[in-house]
Amino acid sequence: MSDKKFKWLLIVSSLTCIIIAFVWKYPEAVKANSTKDIKFGEYLYINPRSTIHVSRKCSKLNYKGWKSKRIKVADMYYYFKDTPMSDISFCPHCVNDKDYESILNSLAFQLDNRVNEIIESRN
Repeated sequence: MSDKKFKWLLIVSSLTCIIIAFVWKYPEAVKANSTKDIKFGEYLYINPRSTIHVSRKCSKLNYKGWKSKRIKVADMYYYFKDTPMSDISFCPHCVNDKDYESILNSLAFQLDNRVNEIIESRN
């Protein structure tokens, strides 16, 4: 092996070792940069598999060219009223625990309001 190739191999392997050591010693620094806090807003985005996303920029949203639907959080009950809860899922990439609880609370509130409307209309 020539000296030039050996030096290049030595430099590349040294940099690789440094990067691996950094990732191993400071995994929270790498994780903090890879997941950004996404603000839960007025809209939810649903793909054809009934997966709920909170970010339009989620990389999993339009996977393989699927077209997604944008719905308001206030209209979530009307969108999912004929869908069993077992068919609804949440994107693990963009929905965090706080957003998950907010979405479920909003859906429960809308369901409760709808039940009250039905009871009042029958009385």
